[in-house]
Amino acid sequence: MFGSDQGYVVVTNNDTQVTFNPTDQWQRLPSSPDNYMSPSYALTPAQGATASLTFNGTCVYYYSDKKSTHGAFNVQIDDSDPAQLSSFSETSVGEMLLYASPVLSRDEHVLLITNLETNVVAVSFFIYRPSDLPSPEQCADPSTPPVNLDVQPPSDMDITVKAGDQSLLFAPSDQWEEFEDYKLSYSRGASIEFTFLGTNVWYTSDMNWDHGSFSVTLDGSDPTTLTSFSLSRRGDQVLYGSPDLSPGKHTLRIFNEDNKAMGIENFIYRPCVENVTAPAPPSSSFPSSASSTGGSPTPSSRQASVKPQGGRLSDGAFIGIAVGVVSFVHLSIFVFFVVRQLRRARRNNQIRHTIPYHPQLFSVLDLEGMEPASRSFPSGKTEKAAVSTRWVSFPDD
Repeated sequence: MFGSDQGYVVVTNNDTQVTFNPTDQWQRLPSSPDNYMSPSYALTPAQGATASLTFNGTCVYYYSDKKSTHGAFNVQIDDSDPAQLSSFSETSVGEMLLYASPVLSRDEHVLLITNLETNVVAVSFFIYRPSDLPSPEQCADPSTPPVNLDVQPPSDMDITVKAGDQSLLFAPSDQWEEFEDYKLSYSRGASIEFTFLGTNVWYTSDMNWDHGSFSVTLDGSDPTTLTSFSLSRRGDQVLYGSPDLSPGKHTLRIFNEDNKAMGIENFIYRPCVENVTAPAPPSSSFPSSASSTGGSPTPSSRQASVKPQGGRLSDGAFIGIAVGVVSFVHLSIFVFFVVRQLRRARRNNQIRHTIPYHPQLFSVLDLEGMEPASRSFPSGKTEKAAVSTRWVSFPDD
């Protein structure tokens, strides 16, 4: 039995206020990631089997699941007329409100649930409004808002450490149940210790009706008390987030403050950003204008702090990439055409040089059988005129 943030009291099936009859007709299911009912879920297929809650309050609520194997049941408060309800559903539905009472007197009351069939009737837990609270106008469904942390949320650049990581310290180790990447403890004083190098840290886990309070200490600071209680299960919620820390080594400890559930799914931390030494500028061969001795200035190294930018390029970077891509495409097209023209010219030149060249010789004058012409001179002498022969060469077509 434990209280919610509004003062309501949650009663599990393990509490002495709850009675099952006959006891051998009721079955309890163990805890598991797929069936998150522990330590309270109980069911019976026996017709006439009952579950009862004794409480002192003005409102009472009955929660369980719905399935295709479930059937009809009666709900009765004290000696009032019973109300017939059903938890049958063609599709499975997790824990939900199956019954809310009218406003009751500030006295002790008994809520009785009776199975009317041979189908299943189940009980997850009960909630009641104690008599010391003001009587409400009606018994509305109580609800608990999720934890509201005024901290910056983790980002995709941060590092996640799952519950099964070997770097986490669980104490006492035998008080923790493990389900793959999820761990759970119902022991008061059970703790988790996480050491990291970073500037921020977050603790995430589920919330549920059987969860309670836990405390957080960071580097030995005063504890901060929070809760993972919720009337319905909420998986992987940020239950704690640190303020900005100085870069370095830090230790986060989580302690269970109740004998109720406290789970762990992940720790998330923002790693330290190492200082990067920028390359020194080259030494100048010119004398320094500020030096009276004319010596060269001595280069010094700079420490540049590199911070993650959330993985997004600036607008200038996008424009530069686009211009570079377009220029590269144009240059590639130009080179392609130049290479193509050079190859074509080289191929034509090779063809021309491989064709055989056979000149044909012939004379303008056929001199065979011809006598050279003679001409007379005034002296009466004759002289044979020299006939020149001209040969012309033509290439084959």
